[in-house]
Amino acid sequence: MPAEMNSSREKMCAGAAAGTLQRTDQHSDSSKGAVGLDVRPRVGQGTGESESSRVPESGVHGGLSASPTPLTDSSPSSPQSVCPEMLKPALELRGGFSFENCQRNTSLEGLLPEFRIPHARKTGTTIAGLVFRDGVILGADTRATNDSVVADKSCQKIHFIAPNIYCCGAGVAADTEMTTRMAASNMELHSLATGREPRVATVTRVLRQTLFRYRGHVGASLIVGGVDLHGPQLYGVHPHGSFSRLPFTALGSGQDAALAVLEDRFQPNMTLEAAQSLLVEAITAGILGDLGSGGSVDACVITRTGAKLLRTLSSPTEPSERVSRYPFAPGTTAVLTQTVKPLDLELLEETVQSMEVE
Repeated sequence: MPAEMNSSREKMCAGAAAGTLQRTDQHSDSSKGAVGLDVRPRVGQGTGESESSRVPESGVHGGLSASPTPLTDSSPSSPQSVCPEMLKPALELRGGFSFENCQRNTSLEGLLPEFRIPHARKTGTTIAGLVFRDGVILGADTRATNDSVVADKSCQKIHFIAPNIYCCGAGVAADTEMTTRMAASNMELHSLATGREPRVATVTRVLRQTLFRYRGHVGASLIVGGVDLHGPQLYGVHPHGSFSRLPFTALGSGQDAALAVLEDRFQPNMTLEAAQSLLVEAITAGILGDLGSGGSVDACVITRTGAKLLRTLSSPTEPSERVSRYPFAPGTTAVLTQTVKPLDLELLEETVQSMEVE
């Protein structure tokens, strides 16, 4: 692109330089009685003048007459013929990262005390899945975090979609839960309307279209695994709607450690025991290598005969026992002041509803 712009500029400058050539044929011709004008008739106008008898022109296109006065110099070294665009320095192409917006945001925070830049929320999870000889196995950790606080130590991140299809979710807990619930409901309606079991590709299409519709505002990274008439399949769906079909994959904040184990030890046509052992090791690597992942390892084995959900398949981080207790007796720290403030509550409405119990 810059080369084309430079060539167009050179053409413009060449045209400008050619336009500076003036018809400087200002000489006296006593025989013609005219000053600065060439009144010789052109060839073919009935004068009988042959083309060979004409005075050769100066070589400039446009019919300029020969003149003893030299024409304006059109060389690039002449300041009259140099285009102004050529005198400007070429724009330098800068690569790499630009931190101009970061400096702007920092200055705005200093000028406006109430102005706060929104920061991305980090979510911690490790989910993984792989295809083995007879089906698909999915795995996830059980820790749910709220910033730096462990909100739930036994969170179930493997969601039901269909009897032969399950899904692991990483990201915002509410987004993954509701997205998979809507997909499960749609697949149930689809199964009732068509009279056949849903396919893994159909579930993946519904999920990625839903995520793409919200342009990444639904923070859900999903791993869809199942077995249908096309055999075992495993898909990874990202929050913006992109997807990929792989023999093994991992998502979440602990995906780097989990993928390192899977890429090192995965083999096609693995047995169930070998695949389960590899999955537990991959999730364990994510738990030990990421502060946002923790708890125990859950797994789900999906084959043609059905699915089996395995809760607390492994617990790599057992709770440690306290070695000793504090030697301070109760009441060692005295209470200096104590204030009890009653709350004045007013009953606005009271409703009693009866419920039938069988």
